Amino acid sequence: MTKKIYLIIIACLFCKLIAAQAPAEIVPLSVNETSPCIPDAERQMVETRLQNNRAQLIAQHILQPVTANKLTHPLFRWPLTPKSTLTDNSYYVISNFVDLDSINPGSLKDYNCGARTYDISGYNHSGTDIALWPFGWYKMEHKSVKIVAAAPGIILDKHDGEFDHQCAMNNNPANYVIIQHADGSTAWYWHMKTNSVTTKAIGASVIEGELIGYVGSSGSSTGPHLHFEVHDATNKVIEPSFGPCNYTTPSTWWKIQKPYNERNINRLLVSRTAVNMPSCSTETFDESQKVCAVYLPPYNLSPYFYVFYRDFVMGDTAFFKVIRPDGVVWQSWNYVATSTYTAAYTYWSFYYFPNIGGTWTFEATYHNKVYTQPFYSYTEPPAITVTGGTTLCTGDSIQLTSSSDYGNTWSNGAVTQTIYVKTPGSYYVIANNPCGIDTSATIAISDGCTPPITGLSATNITNTGAKLNWNTLTCAKGYQVQYRKTGTTTWTSSTINSNTGNKTISGLIAGTGYYWRVRTKCATTPSVVWSPYSVIKNFTTTGPRLALTVDENAIQLFPNPTTGELNLVLNNLSGKYQLQITNALGQLIFEKNIFNDVDEYLTNIDLKNYPDGIYSVVLKSDEEFFVRKLIKHK
Repeated sequence: MTKKIYLIIIACLFCKLIAAQAPAEIVPLSVNETSPCIPDAERQMVETRLQNNRAQLIAQHILQPVTANKLTHPLFRWPLTPKSTLTDNSYYVISNFVDLDSINPGSLKDYNCGARTYDISGYNHSGTDIALWPFGWYKMEHKSVKIVAAAPGIILDKHDGEFDHQCAMNNNPANYVIIQHADGSTAWYWHMKTNSVTTKAIGASVIEGELIGYVGSSGSSTGPHLHFEVHDATNKVIEPSFGPCNYTTPSTWWKIQKPYNERNINRLLVSRTAVNMPSCSTETFDESQKVCAVYLPPYNLSPYFYVFYRDFVMGDTAFFKVIRPDGVVWQSWNYVATSTYTAAYTYWSFYYFPNIGGTWTFEATYHNKVYTQPFYSYTEPPAITVTGGTTLCTGDSIQLTSSSDYGNTWSNGAVTQTIYVKTPGSYYVIANNPCGIDTSATIAISDGCTPPITGLSATNITNTGAKLNWNTLTCAKGYQVQYRKTGTTTWTSSTINSNTGNKTISGLIAGTGYYWRVRTKCATTPSVVWSPYSVIKNFTTTGPRLALTVDENAIQLFPNPTTGELNLVLNNLSGKYQLQITNALGQLIFEKNIFNDVDEYLTNIDLKNYPDGIYSVVLKSDEEFFVRKLIKHK
């Protein structure tokens, strides 16, 4: 495992970063402050503007003359607030307080008797510098941190339109807002982002917490931060935080004063590449690509594990874990601060990283608080799990689940990990993992009812019947078989209400060819759904076709020709017979089963509703076959 730690010291400017080359070293940054946060010329100009504006607002009865020490000073809320979209644990560090030691340069004293401040010849730092940390430039560009009124009051002065990407201290003016409170004190909000200053006019009132701008780096600044400067009604600089070395006030000006060392891990970060943190405004940080690790055979590439501290105090210990997707701790270690750092970061990487895909967790425990950062390891394309098989029945659905627990996009437009499909076809999923590597998987869902029926065959063929066979389909609720004699067009249908792959038909003519086909009943509710018919197959019954009986008296038709009423007489014929009447096209128009046990059998047939023409009257049994021609006319 390799590890490095970096320190930043943030003054009224912001910061620069120097990387330690030796593992486990902390290399402090030496910053050479060369000018005040608010240069003398700018401060003199602002003081003149304040006097003029105050006089005008008093004349307009917007402000009242204030007698010093007659009213209680305000209690401030914190002047910054993050946007709801910012997910860091915290977003700032306090890099400087007011320098309360009047000797300069080089003699420093903050309100807590420490040295978190700076001075130069003829100037002592006069405000509280609150810098964005980490990735301050990124936060500034995206307007991630708002500047809000720390207390209600009247806008006494404001200025906008200055360049906001300053990277060095200079004599340029800043974008700012100054608010006067009821007791005559003022709060100065400096270095705002260009075109973010409130549009309210000078003399307008603001309430506590009201948005007045965004953090920037305009004026004499080296990075995005807010210089928050407080003056009492006599224009004396006030250090709003109370402590043993603060002679400017007998009590705090904060509603809730933050601790001198506000220990925190502002952010945990897992990145597959080293993070680029330039000291100036070229910082670009694509968060969407910095929360993953990638296993690319044959290399096990370890990600970088970054920790961004605020007020990392000497002797403090931070504890770390890397936890696998199954909850098992893969690595654990700790780090002890060898000095006290306002803002610093460390990072570690490992010579080996397991080939285990899924959601990992980077966990840190510091100052009795636990911080976690999930990250994702890509190992292979996602797999699709099918619940219920890959064959789809009509009216049913099949559950498809991607093995990827990060962003999924399905071919049907769904973006959930699990989908339900009701139509057959090919489905694929693309896993849009945070590493920026899109992988996909495809699965085919077949139709369990409507594919062509296969395995059609006719067996057990006799002179009067046959067994028709086919391969059953998974989702079939039943089948319908149709058959017809060759040379005819009318089908005879027989329905099977179960998933059975055969049907025996009887009553056929010996030595005769037949066509047949079958279709699937796919659903019965809410209505019956049929598949298309299969291909047409054929077979021929066994045995020679029975010769026509020549006995003219065995079957008699009268009258013949007939106008509609037909009498059929059977003489000396007993047993089971099938009577059929077909038209000249061979189409069956009448059929009746007859059982005769007398010498002479008579039956009447009504043909009045049939068209005139020539018909064939057929009487057949297993042994005999009779045909008579019948003429019908009006």
